[in-house]
Amino acid sequence: MDSVRRNNWSAGSNNIAQPHRLPEGYARRLVNLEPADGGTLELRPRFVKELDLTAPRALFALENRLVFAQGDSLWSHNTNTGQRSRIAIIAAAGDVAGAELNGRLHVRTLEDRLTFDGSVVAAWGADNPVLELRVVPGALPAGIYKVAATVEAGGHESGADVMILSLPEGSGIHARSASGEPVSIYQSVANGATLYHVGDAREVLLIAPPAGNTRQLTTGGMIPMPIVSDLVTVGSMLVGCQGSYLYNTDPMRPHLVDRVKGFAQFPSPIALLAPVSTTALFVATENATYFMEGVGTDQVGMRPVADFGATAGTAVALPDKTVAWFSPYGQVIGFADGSLNQLNQGKYAPRQACEGAAGYIEHNGTKRVVTSLRESRPNSLAVGDSWSIEVTDERA
Repeated sequence: MDSVRRNNWSAGSNNIAQPHRLPEGYARRLVNLEPADGGTLELRPRFVKELDLTAPRALFALENRLVFAQGDSLWSHNTNTGQRSRIAIIAAAGDVAGAELNGRLHVRTLEDRLTFDGSVVAAWGADNPVLELRVVPGALPAGIYKVAATVEAGGHESGADVMILSLPEGSGIHARSASGEPVSIYQSVANGATLYHVGDAREVLLIAPPAGNTRQLTTGGMIPMPIVSDLVTVGSMLVGCQGSYLYNTDPMRPHLVDRVKGFAQFPSPIALLAPVSTTALFVATENATYFMEGVGTDQVGMRPVADFGATAGTAVALPDKTVAWFSPYGQVIGFADGSLNQLNQGKYAPRQACEGAAGYIEHNGTKRVVTSLRESRPNSLAVGDSWSIEVTDERA
């Protein structure tokens, strides 16, 4: 048998075609090698260990720092100096989600909402305070009244749960903070929609209509970011998901989520969020991928763009403003108009996994998205071993 020399591997690996029918430019399998410009093969770049961790729960980047969760602690590691410090105590179990917005890392756990600017940890919003209301004698006209309360945390006013009372003529309202802490109290006029600030106190007696010339409540119906398993930045908003639910913060107010406008539900649990513009992102569930646009506006739209899902944890932003992630069919590129490009379609069937991690690398003139899969398994679409077989009739 004559030997065949091949020196063009520009197309990479192909495990879809039969081993003896590989198209020109493909290799059956590459181990620690990658195709370079011109079709040659080069060794994959080496890596340098930056952190030696024991069972880390999450890892985030913030400028020149790596912020990671391990056990019940949140740590900051300076990649320039190698200095490491514990910055917070957090819930010891459950998901840890985080995303950077405007130079601050926002972290959500089962119990904690924290922000970190590289030096100081602060509260990320506050729970809505609870008011205890009681009808008392007063001088309020008969009608429907709205009452709410807020608190301040991290320099921001919290959301508010608006309570509604129907009062007869000559009544008043006694409002008291359920926690005993001072709150900012708001009240509407009879049958009014706007709530006006009437005082900052642990309790207040509302026996006369509000003046109507004080500041108005703007955070009614809003809440802090709920518990989420994943968190990303979309323009001036933070978007998180838990199960099949998706939440987005109010634009420019990352501490507040509108219960109505900032909520969406999908048919099955969300596996991956991949932002692609200031108001749009891809949302992949277990078995489908959707494109959401107009997030944070009054014109939110959503449409399915693929009948397959994604591998959790593998989304990565690319320099050309596109986004990449891993799917059951390999690498996918998502564009700002909602279109997709399946790079491995018809060429390579990768191993399968429920979760992984990915990063973008530029090395020696080559650009790559490197994906690591956790507890992967073979893909049934790939061609395995092949052989020739002859069947004869032994009766002849």
